[in-house]
Amino acid sequence: MNIESTFYTILTGAGFSKNFNGWTGEELKKQILEKIEDEKIKAYFIETDYETGYNNALSSNNLTKDEKSELTKTIKESYATMCQNMSNSQNNSQFGKFIRTFLNFTGNTRPFLFTLNQDLFLESRYNWQSPKAPILNVNPNTNYNSLNFKNVKSTINLDVTTSDIEKSIIDHAGPAYIKLHGSYGWYSSVGLHRLIIGKNKIEQIQSEPLLNWYYKIFKLVHSIKRNILIIGYSFNDEHINNTILNDAIQHKLIVISPSRPINLPIAENILHYEYNLTEVLNNDKLWLAIEREIKM
Repeated sequence: MNIESTFYTILTGAGFSKNFNGWTGEELKKQILEKIEDEKIKAYFIETDYETGYNNALSSNNLTKDEKSELTKTIKESYATMCQNMSNSQNNSQFGKFIRTFLNFTGNTRPFLFTLNQDLFLESRYNWQSPKAPILNVNPNTNYNSLNFKNVKSTINLDVTTSDIEKSIIDHAGPAYIKLHGSYGWYSSVGLHRLIIGKNKIEQIQSEPLLNWYYKIFKLVHSIKRNILIIGYSFNDEHINNTILNDAIQHKLIVISPSRPINLPIAENILHYEYNLTEVLNNDKLWLAIEREIKM
């Protein structure tokens, strides 16, 4: 690529969205279960996370096509409710304080903000758009529960090039914002609503041109030494861990998460701060210390 990343990148998971009225995986699972009336379908979510439950239900021979379609509709409705909650967040100034730290860039250099989240908080509040993704016309007053995405075209055509994505990144005023797992409101190149959840995520990504490009960019950016600020990521995605952990000796990981993720190694170059982002930003001394670590 002709675009150069700053020497640090940002990776966010559900714990980041939690600071802006988003939900953790467990909270999303609770919302989904409250919407499901069929006990047979509910059983797939018992004693497992919602992604695995959803995947197991879709691959089951014991559910009809209509039952699976209804479950998918329920998942989408749950995401809509979460987006509605986030549109009502009062923590906008907190995000502003957070992102101002990373806005000192020039020319073709960009900080890269990679996210595993599929909500529309940054789209609605700040008009951030992932490169070459559908432009979603949402704002803080959007009613997500009645939002109609029928006019959204395919996520990406099959002729996308690196130059297309680079131009889209350069034309965006802020950091390069890349939704690695797709988004609520995006549709795939074959017309399906595109959320990468459940098992076999890498296979799902590789089957979708835009998301495959995003994953390649993610690996390319982290193929050389960079500090990575990680907020609210559970370290449960193997394809992500393979990129940021296998070569972790090359770079510093600064992790903000209230509890230590089970799959997070203990190493000198991994710094874990046991807070949520809001707590960090409310403590000027702590945020300044983390800023120094990110930029050292």
